[in-house]
Amino acid sequence: ERLAASQLGFGMPPPPLPANYQGCASLRLEVSGTAVNMSVPSERRCLIVRAEETTIGRLMQPELHLECMGDVAAKFVSREHFRVRRGAAGGPAWCLELLSSNPAWHVRQEAQFELRRGHPAVPVDSGDRLFLYTGAADGPHGQGSAGTVCWTFSIA
Repeated sequence: ERLAASQLGFGMPPPPLPANYQGCASLRLEVSGTAVNMSVPSERRCLIVRAEETTIGRLMQPELHLECMGDVAAKFVSREHFRVRRGAAGGPAWCLELLSSNPAWHVRQEAQFELRRGHPAVPVDSGDRLFLYTGAADGPHGQGSAGTVCWTFSIA
């Protein structure tokens, strides 16, 4: 779904998460989108993160990326694309850091925030989505896009 320009919050941090998220056991990430092979069952399109820190990318999960994305979309996914890590005590349970030189868009509810490598880590909440760059300079759904690649976060 495309967000109206008035809903975009580029450069602004997402709203803070409630403090009660600290201590959650795991984070589930599921990839979907128009550039993803949605005939692959959901359980093979997802990752369960229990470690303190996990990097997502073609180098780290080669089978998932090969099976779920065609050649066109996969070329936009870096070997180490982004990292999720547990938050510090008293903060959000999980944080996201972009490692790729390509931008990505963090969407929480109706707000969309552009992320770039070098930005500070941002907190993630259940239902947050991360849209990866697939060729469109003006956002995940723009002209020139090879389709959408979206990671959805669920905190368990």
